[in-house]
Amino acid sequence: MEIIKLKKIKLLDNVLQINIDDCYKNLKVNNKKEKFKIRVITFNTGLGWDKIKKRNKLLNKRFTYLISNVRIVIKQKDMANFIIKKINDFYEFEIFPKLIINGDGADWIRGLSKKLNATFINDKFHIYKTLSKLFLVKNKNIKDKNLKSKKIKEYFKAIEFVKNGNYLDLILLLIDNNISDNMLKYFQNIREGIENQKSEFNIGGSAESDVFHFIKSNCGGARIFSYNHFVNMIYMKADLYNNK
Repeated sequence: MEIIKLKKIKLLDNVLQINIDDCYKNLKVNNKKEKFKIRVITFNTGLGWDKIKKRNKLLNKRFTYLISNVRIVIKQKDMANFIIKKINDFYEFEIFPKLIINGDGADWIRGLSKKLNATFINDKFHIYKTLSKLFLVKNKNIKDKNLKSKKIKEYFKAIEFVKNGNYLDLILLLIDNNISDNMLKYFQNIREGIENQKSEFNIGGSAESDVFHFIKSNCGGARIFSYNHFVNMIYMKADLYNNK
């Protein structure tokens, strides 16, 4: 289904923020349970001040999605073309905008960012969660109070390195703490996403909250919907949101 009758938003500063994340849901097809991937993609033009709620809000936000069986691999070229089409559906511009992609650092997101010639910024939520596991959860049962205090201090030091985009300092700290090769590789893979934390275009990602707002809040917990019913629900949600 296609969202129709959209009034295009005119881009003023020609910068477009994109937040992307996947979630998964079991749905019924021909009365059989199958697992589907829902790719949530939101667009916005940056932060503005909400005079009523007295807080920052994302401006000119638009929402779209892709639903596919988990067995189907979406090609990078197809994904990039889909996003370009939606940008043209949602926004009006003379020169194609500079794209900022926010996500969790998955290989496909970083690859998509390169395909679109976008600036990739790693969602801090996922980095902080990983650092918490490495420094806090992993060491919560340490009896040595001095060592435990040291790990807590190093956790907050790592957080500061991420906030300031100090990739090399972060890596040295992680090496000093003897993290596994797999974990070290994870941080090495998202180098660009860490270094761009200091970018002027970093307004903070919303991918995780977008997935909850647009998908999980409609899922009824563990309830399994028919594929057609679920698609209709998400279509109506997108249609109402994008036309409000």
